[in-house]
Amino acid sequence: MNENIEILPKDHVLILGAPASAKTSLFRAMAGLWSWGKGKITLPPAEHIVFMPKRPYIPDGALRDVLAYPASSQRFTTRELEAVLASMGLSYLSCWLDREARWDKELSGPDQQSLAFARVLLHKPRWVIIDEAIGSLHEETRIKLFDIFEKELATTAVIYISGSKTEDKFFTRALRLIKEPRGPGLRSDARPLVSGAEK
Repeated sequence: MNENIEILPKDHVLILGAPASAKTSLFRAMAGLWSWGKGKITLPPAEHIVFMPKRPYIPDGALRDVLAYPASSQRFTTRELEAVLASMGLSYLSCWLDREARWDKELSGPDQQSLAFARVLLHKPRWVIIDEAIGSLHEETRIKLFDIFEKELATTAVIYISGSKTEDKFFTRALRLIKEPRGPGLRSDARPLVSGAEK
């Protein structure tokens, strides 16, 4: 088991774990929401990171405010909001930007997750840490999302915690979350997912 693992800017890292291997606990620890266990996690400044849980946070209110959260929607033009919705296959919502609703009740699970990723595209963070959220997207939307990370968000580091190997051409490194008597740990795969793709 590696005692120290470093993930660099622009890296696309897949963290794989079997069921009950504490994948969500690792995500919560990285987000500062899990105080049990031992070890140290050093992160970039909080304003540069977006955490994407399995279930996205969709507040009540006008859709433009939901999309801009946690920033004020006044920071973004209507054209910018419409563009990120279109990028995630949600163009049908563009006419409802000023409508106030319980969007977590009105949108399907995949559309809520697509909305959350549209928010990521809008804010353009330097780091995105994801807890299995990509798996709930429709296949076509997943393809669009990985394309966005390779083009519009090419400088963003992506850390994806998942239960299965996926999108080998996108991820350039894999870590495995393993069970040990003293607690879960991370082990780096001996080889990159794609030959010659290490960054």
